[in-house]
Amino acid sequence: MNKELIGKYCLYLWLLVWPWQTKLILRPNDSNYLEISFFAAWLLLIIPLIVWGKKIFLENYSFKTGEKKAYWCWSLFILEATILFSIVAASDRLLSLFHYFIFVLGLSIFYLFIKKEITPIKESINIFIISLITPALLGLWQFFSQKTFACKWLGVASHSASTLGSAVIETSGVRYLRAYGSFDHPNILGGVMVIGLLIILYYSFKRELTRKNRIFYLLSFAVFYSTLLVSFSRSALLAFFITAPLLFIKFKKTAKSLLIFYSSLVIFISLVIIIPNRDLFLVRSTATGRLEQKSLTERATYLEQAWSLIKIKPLQGVGAGNYILALPDSNQYSQPVHNYWLLLWAEVGIFGLLSALIFWFYLLTISYSKNLHPIIIALFIFSLFDHWLLSSALGLLLFFFISALIIQQDT
Repeated sequence: MNKELIGKYCLYLWLLVWPWQTKLILRPNDSNYLEISFFAAWLLLIIPLIVWGKKIFLENYSFKTGEKKAYWCWSLFILEATILFSIVAASDRLLSLFHYFIFVLGLSIFYLFIKKEITPIKESINIFIISLITPALLGLWQFFSQKTFACKWLGVASHSASTLGSAVIETSGVRYLRAYGSFDHPNILGGVMVIGLLIILYYSFKRELTRKNRIFYLLSFAVFYSTLLVSFSRSALLAFFITAPLLFIKFKKTAKSLLIFYSSLVIFISLVIIIPNRDLFLVRSTATGRLEQKSLTERATYLEQAWSLIKIKPLQGVGAGNYILALPDSNQYSQPVHNYWLLLWAEVGIFGLLSALIFWFYLLTISYSKNLHPIIIALFIFSLFDHWLLSSALGLLLFFFISALIIQQDT
């Protein structure tokens, strides 16, 4: 077996286990955002980086006379530079350096999966869908049993509806635990399920699946949509019901029977899950409950805090990963602002924000040409209402993986 084949298998194995957060905590903290840890899955990236790292570096970081780079390449270079330079402004430079390391790791994943000769897109997609099945089933079990368990070997934490800080829905004085799956928060679980659902719909409507794959994708769709519902993530549900119809419209002439089938499946699953739990969905959707009102108030406070930090250091930022530490009244219960763009601006400055906007714009334009724009639109919706695509290591690596698959067909 040659080294390139071993490297490829390691990449696929990483893709299979990426949702699990088995990690070695190097510097603990009450907030995951301030914690410094090394995830076990990252070990699987060592061999691929040894095999292809030099090629990646030479192709993307060497500038020969007269060589032209796509503007999305330049945007990534500038974004990386702003994150690196932000370390100087950080109060906790070690933490900032750790966040820079995660970004570089994300770039490495991006450049590895963008190569057709290394990771063909269909193989990567199938493994990605498989990787989501166990976290989705775990999330379903968590909600319907209202139980969780802790397992350090899987990186799964225990959550209880009676514990303050757990993501719950409260109705008639009773607290119900939302599904976490293998992730740190139900919003991440819901967001990941939406990405899986859109990928399934896209490849199903293109009619490029074998009989076995069609059955596999159908069952996966049913599981992922059920899990999306019990995550009770408003941003994820909003993203799905905005973007899925975009795919329906695009393929309405070529996949009419499949459109009807998947629409019927969505309605059926919705009725089965929502009707018995209608009080929970009503409280969550109307935001009239005590906890929902508290959440909205806190989000408004986070927005005010973000703007206050941006006004102080609009150009250079407060340092990657140092947002909470830069708050005047920071404590272990503080959270980053629930907005990807404001968090990025506050931490690495205006140039980092602009370079990220350029890269996202390129992703939208190239994905539109491939009918994959619903996925980018969904990610953008997440970015407006949450921070996990930037603040979570899993979220950041997922973003770069999805970006690579979208661009791969055109490189």
